[in-house]
Amino acid sequence: MFNSPFNKEDNSESIVDKIQKSEIVFVSDMFAEDYPGGAELTTEVLVDSSNLSVSKVRSSQLTMEILSAGVDKYWIFTNFSSMNLELIPAIIANLRYSIVEYDFKYCQYRSPEKHQAITGENCDCHEKSIGKMTSAFFYGSQSLFWMSNKQKERYENMFPFLSRKKSVLLSSMFSPAFFKFVSENVENKKEKTYLIVGSESWIKGVEDSVEYCKENNLDYEVISGLSHEDLLKKIGNKDIMIWGSRMTGLGALRFLRFKGKKPYCFIDSDEAFNGKKVYGLEVLNPKKVLTEIKRRKLNPVIIIAVALKEDEIKKLMNNYFLSYIEHYSFQRQEAPYFTLDILSSCNLRCLSCPHSLDNKEDAPKGSMDLKTTKEVIDKIHIESPDTTHISLYSWGEPLIHPKIDEIVDYVHSKGIAVALSSNLSIKFKEDKLIKIIKSNPEYLKISVSGFYPKTYNSTHQGGDINLVKSNLYKIKKLMDKYNSSTLIDINYHLYRNNNKKNLEKFKILAEELGFILSTTHALVMPLERVIQKLDGNPDHQTVKLEDNLLVRIEEGIEISKLDIEEKKSCPFRENQVNINADLSVPVCCVVFNKSENIVSKNFLNSSLKEISHNKRYVSTCKTCMENRLPEYNMGYNKHLWEKIASSKKSLDI
Repeated sequence: MFNSPFNKEDNSESIVDKIQKSEIVFVSDMFAEDYPGGAELTTEVLVDSSNLSVSKVRSSQLTMEILSAGVDKYWIFTNFSSMNLELIPAIIANLRYSIVEYDFKYCQYRSPEKHQAITGENCDCHEKSIGKMTSAFFYGSQSLFWMSNKQKERYENMFPFLSRKKSVLLSSMFSPAFFKFVSENVENKKEKTYLIVGSESWIKGVEDSVEYCKENNLDYEVISGLSHEDLLKKIGNKDIMIWGSRMTGLGALRFLRFKGKKPYCFIDSDEAFNGKKVYGLEVLNPKKVLTEIKRRKLNPVIIIAVALKEDEIKKLMNNYFLSYIEHYSFQRQEAPYFTLDILSSCNLRCLSCPHSLDNKEDAPKGSMDLKTTKEVIDKIHIESPDTTHISLYSWGEPLIHPKIDEIVDYVHSKGIAVALSSNLSIKFKEDKLIKIIKSNPEYLKISVSGFYPKTYNSTHQGGDINLVKSNLYKIKKLMDKYNSSTLIDINYHLYRNNNKKNLEKFKILAEELGFILSTTHALVMPLERVIQKLDGNPDHQTVKLEDNLLVRIEEGIEISKLDIEEKKSCPFRENQVNINADLSVPVCCVVFNKSENIVSKNFLNSSLKEISHNKRYVSTCKTCMENRLPEYNMGYNKHLWEKIASSKKSLDI
């Protein structure tokens, strides 16, 4: 059984002590235990394959004292962006060292291509101090290790004198540790080989893999879109982890517990869950979980329960050489994620939301009455029996709905978990709020964008942040009184004018209440506004908003493209059915007021098969996918988003 939480790393021994006991010192910004990136995992393989004693030092920790302690050791520098560059002359003069180059350190963006994409200008970093310092550092080394000939040649073209240095082409795949791993995990296994994949719309290369098995006379089985009953058979009595602690994960937990299974932890990378429990289960960080699985040779079943980014999770497991671990997608294409906008209106006019726009003649309108809502839920339950969770919101404010508690109760009666979202700037009658809390929805997301009134009102127009805070305290009191287990997620939208002082104050409030606070970079919504901007015809609200965005539209699109393979499909289109209050069905949840984006005028009169078919012929999708807007809306390459955001001057002072 997996023990949780994991034992904390023993830091009692000083860095100097560790260096003096070792023969080789590896220096890197981060190691695999910090972040499971490709470079970090490659470094880990190199460390593991060494027959000599090795110590690891994070580049940000380097001081003259530490360098002096290891003057008689051999040093290997990998990633060193966090290193004090003023130390380089001392390193060159006193140490024997090699450099393993994973990217292009002479560029401030670690790649000339990324430099151009982000800034719109050709990289000239080699002419600046960072390039000159890097070249001197490289030239002072005893040897250079490259990831490819192309990389080596680019460096030598940029800095011709490096051609005189001893150079080695490196690949982590050809290390003793890798081959040992392969032999231990491939030999003496069952004769049948299993290809375990999720929804085929998410995973590329399935057909090629099948063809390879056929050509090489290998037995295989493609496991794709398992029904939940089949999933139970695959799980058997094995230990279960659920990857994803928000709505899809909560739906998975509800289903598994109902079937007598007892998952023992959630896995989630969101720092908001650090040290938290959700529905009685600990939420563990992925890098710690995967490192521990690998170290202790554990063999749990991982249920991937996320609405988006499933491919990123599987790639991460591959990076840890853990693709052999049984992992199954809980989200099925045959059971799409349903979002039901029971109320299409909203009481606020937030700048980043389409409700703030003047022209909304073609926008969805109305409110679903209880009878109609029940009919929709019944149809979903019949046509998609594996559905385990539904969101009762899209663009509207569901807590205003007069029958919200009864709707939640009815969804629960079908064995389906419920997600709600609210701005919470609502003057509730006391009995109304009590009914909502007693209905015990699994998830309630609260949208905020500031702690102080002036800041909050600049983006949540028409709202009252003091009313929001008051309601948060009321919710906490009522949850304690009625023993509610609802996950309260304060979703804080980051702008230039709220990302410092206001954010810190809201973190304190969330911690006091015991609620989750998660941050997201504010985006311009809906999709039509983004396309208008790309066409050079932005609406006046977008123009007004962009100066306050930490990541502007074009910046977000460009960085979302980087390092992401082109996809054949869109998860919003393929894996989601969004139903408006008037029963119309748009192609996805990020469009708003264009009739040509509607794939069904009445959900009750259209089968899921018809809806899926009609989605293929929406012209907006082509424009969206050509511009890689699905990745933009999902916030791919989060670290680059944060890097751009941190470069912007904060107005929250």
